[in-house]
Amino acid sequence: MNILTKDFIAIDTNVAEHLFNPKKNVNQHISNLIERLRRDEIRLLIDSSDDPRKGSRIVEEYHKRLFPRVKKRQERYREWKLLRYFLLPGNYKVVKIDQKEPLMRLIKDIIGVRREKPVTDCFFVYVAFKKDRVLVTNDRGDILNNRKELKRRARKIQKRGLKGADILSSQEAYKRIADSNSAGGEPNHE
Repeated sequence: MNILTKDFIAIDTNVAEHLFNPKKNVNQHISNLIERLRRDEIRLLIDSSDDPRKGSRIVEEYHKRLFPRVKKRQERYREWKLLRYFLLPGNYKVVKIDQKEPLMRLIKDIIGVRREKPVTDCFFVYVAFKKDRVLVTNDRGDILNNRKELKRRARKIQKRGLKGADILSSQEAYKRIADSNSAGGEPNHE
């Protein structure tokens, strides 16, 4: 098992996009991270709307941003196979989104809204924090630059204190998994 989680994780679409970009996937760290999560049978956290007519914003973003890239780069079969694992039925956990909940309101307050709709980044942070898990993202603008504030304010309103919740870049997440291989570390989730 790895030190990030024993069951679920949130992965921003930009990490999946960077998987296909050798300049961003330096030393194959994203490939190795995703492979390790797949091997450990870690499942993806996704959102579910209060409105049954609306689907998952996270899955919708994966479809919009990732699938066109995959179709253009058929030679990247290994990477696609790694990602496909997370999107198969049963390999993700749905987290119900409550737009009025204090946790979502504070995330929207920090990350913001565009065109009077919360950006999908809010949903990635929400599902990770709601389930007290790790979010892996390479979004410096909305998420990584605000992670201290997001964690600080979320800890104040969450009853459990968010002991397992974290926001990590793909490099940081890979380093933790690589370090846990040598140290025999386990995640702190119950």
